[in-house]
Amino acid sequence: MQFHEMVSKVNSKEDLIKLISALRSNLATHSEEWENSTLESYFEAMEAWMDDMDRYYINTNQKVPDKPTWKVFAEILYAAKIYE
Repeated sequence: MQFHEMVSKVNSKEDLIKLISALRSNLATHSEEWENSTLESYFEAMEAWMDDMDRYYINTNQKVPDKPTWKVFAEILYAAKIYE
């Protein structure tokens, strides 16, 4: 299953734990696929994506979340993997 598919199915803490485990495993085995493979760059990307995330939801015709959900947290973690 692709990460974007996993993210779209996150609805609970258990789902998020599975995603985090998959991300960690992917980083260990395919770090070349990660735009942000160091903790510093990952957190920097997370911060930047969160600052821009309203635009992401608007551009993808989604409602901007009022409150974070398990899925929003999953989107943040995944986005930090690839965000430049």
